[in-house]
Amino acid sequence: MASSKKLKLDVRSFQESWTLDFGFVSRDDRAVCALCCQNVVCRTSSLKRHFETKHEKSFKDDAEKKESLKKAVSRYQKQSSIFKKAIQSSNRTTESSYKIAEGIAKHGKSFTDGVFVKEAFLGCAEVLFGDLPNKSTIISRIKDLPVSARTVERRITDMATDITEQQSAALKAAEVFSVALDESVDINDSPRLAVVARYCSNGEIHEELCCLKSMNGSTKGEDVLNTFIKHFEQRDIDIKKIFSITTDGAPAMVGIHRGLKQN
Repeated sequence: MASSKKLKLDVRSFQESWTLDFGFVSRDDRAVCALCCQNVVCRTSSLKRHFETKHEKSFKDDAEKKESLKKAVSRYQKQSSIFKKAIQSSNRTTESSYKIAEGIAKHGKSFTDGVFVKEAFLGCAEVLFGDLPNKSTIISRIKDLPVSARTVERRITDMATDITEQQSAALKAAEVFSVALDESVDINDSPRLAVVARYCSNGEIHEELCCLKSMNGSTKGEDVLNTFIKHFEQRDIDIKKIFSITTDGAPAMVGIHRGLKQN
């Protein structure tokens, strides 16, 4: 008896008859009332109770009920279709803006070049897609591209963060890795420490820049070492995995008493 009752209470998959009888449509494993957009668990008794309690008295007869439910379902499905298309379009324009930002970053261009790319794209689209029936749709999507300087900056930052996280995960997973270090000054005479790591991930050898750290103050061997250790500690990477260190042989790197690698 208890087993039979339990079976009756179990949630069922969506039934086509629920749309005709009660005006419900399926969405994300739930039944949604097309009349009031309320979610109801997929169970005949629950749907029937909802309809009888909130909507049944609104109809004069079965004919009016049938027509009203049909219109409500049609209206809901049309709205859902519009929302889906809007979301898909938004996803495409967002992904496209990342592609533009990636190109700007690879070529070292200004963040404001995103606007230039968009204007050039629009100018070409008028000619390139002029003979296509959906030209207006294409141009509309180009116009929707978010490529302002601030947006391009955020996109590049997002991609850089993602790359750093992937690299950190790979270095943590690697049994050992090697590093190459070089301390030099940039065009503004600011000392910087560059660290390149070489490691194996998924059967492939990777050689990538780990960081380019500014070094404020002196650039002695102990300063280089402290900057180096602090960087890997912040990324929670065990430097005991390092089996080889390559430097340019400068005193700050290989000094007998105070170098990074004391001989």
